[in-house]
Amino acid sequence: MACFKKLEKLVNTIKKFKSKLFINVFLITIFMNLEAYSLSPDYQNELKNGCYINSKQYLGEDRAKEYCLCTVKMLNKRFDNAQINALFKKNLKK
Repeated sequence: MACFKKLEKLVNTIKKFKSKLFINVFLITIFMNLEAYSLSPDYQNELKNGCYINSKQYLGEDRAKEYCLCTVKMLNKRFDNAQINALFKKNLKK
């Protein structure tokens, strides 16, 4: 009976370790992906300012601010500085 309790305790310990390991790997993966696709704060400000200057004449000041903030947030989720630069260069060549 004592062996059974020790075996059960060992199994429970292994299960806890596996779940903690899985959670840690999962969180590390998420944070690594977030860093991989993020723009630097300076680059974000540059994009917002450029967007705002071009958009306020069509959308008005308040709506242009809202639009540009949303646009930069979406770009920040999907691209980093180098990818945005490559997109702009690609569009300029056409």
